Amino acid sequence: MREVEFNWGVTLLNDTYLPMFFSITKYFFNKWGLDKHPTLFSDLLCGEEKLKSVEIVYNAISLAEYARKNDSLKSFLKNNDPKDCWHKLSQIAEYKNFYQMLVIHLDKFGDRGLEELKLEKPNLRDTPWVLIQIIINYLDQDISVEKIKKNEMERRLTAEKILKKETRFLLHRRLVLLYLLRNLRRLIRNRENSRYSRSELFGFTKNIFTGIAKQFVKNGTLTATSDIYFLSMEEIFGYIEGHGINEGFIDLVETRKKQLQKYKEKESPINITTY
Repeated sequence: MREVEFNWGVTLLNDTYLPMFFSITKYFFNKWGLDKHPTLFSDLLCGEEKLKSVEIVYNAISLAEYARKNDSLKSFLKNNDPKDCWHKLSQIAEYKNFYQMLVIHLDKFGDRGLEELKLEKPNLRDTPWVLIQIIINYLDQDISVEKIKKNEMERRLTAEKILKKETRFLLHRRLVLLYLLRNLRRLIRNRENSRYSRSELFGFTKNIFTGIAKQFVKNGTLTATSDIYFLSMEEIFGYIEGHGINEGFIDLVETRKKQLQKYKEKESPINITTY
């Protein structure tokens, strides 16, 4: 954790340069009349490899492609509840390979999901049936990793041809833009990959607090593992280290749950003024 804290400034530096390069590149696009091609700028940024977030999507689509080629597996997924699918897959020998592919995906990418930066939200690997639902959604779509990559590269190549044509007598402009675009792609890649690293860090943190919560439930300090998210870190570690003021948290958690419910029933004001 200390190593992450010490090196996190690298991501802040990257996110400082990214909007600068973006603004400068857009400025020259507009100044040199390239904005008459509405999608040119975004198309020139297509086709970037080694993006973790893209790799995750590709892997999920690959799982759907595998299932799509197996009529029995496809029918099984579409005709069963995703949660039931997950619990049954490991028990059916015919689907053993597919189950192992799911396990590998969850092991590699299980920290990425909806609201992943909320500690109280479970990771994808804790709710693997969500991955099953994603795969089911892809099953009837005419979508494949090969098609997506091909489409991305075609857009990029077409955009590069347009850029070359628009700057055929202005080589210095093309060189400036190619330099800016190359660095912009690199900065975007770094930003996306660092975001995934952040998701992994939060996933690691969730595992720590889940482990603590299980122990609290075991010794009667809490009723359910999810109750730990109604406590502050000071309360949790104070209890562990023996200098906390509470011997148990069950009543405190119930009080805070009631408070939360009251907050949910309130309508938030449009404007909030604070000092």
